[in-house]
Amino acid sequence: MSALTKEEKGVLELIHPGNYVEVLREPVVAAEITRRNPRHCITRPKAFDSPWTVVRPELVLTPGNVFFIVPNRTIYRLIKSRMPFGEYYQSSRVGGS
Repeated sequence: MSALTKEEKGVLELIHPGNYVEVLREPVVAAEITRRNPRHCITRPKAFDSPWTVVRPELVLTPGNVFFIVPNRTIYRLIKSRMPFGEYYQSSRVGGS
């Protein structure tokens, strides 16, 4: 991913799977993007280092930023790969008996 040029600083870039880049010039609510992309979430570029940093649906995405549209399954796998098995198993149990 390249740095934004001077002309591109006023745009919002949404990078989809397959490196398709959607460029928007106006702010948009994250929920609208996720509605158009079911089973995906919006993340910041550092999501692959800390996959639990997913953008909340009520957040307004503003121009000048870059976000990734990532399949939910990818986030699930990233979180699972960074957690020891026992810790993942304990956090996913309901009821805790």
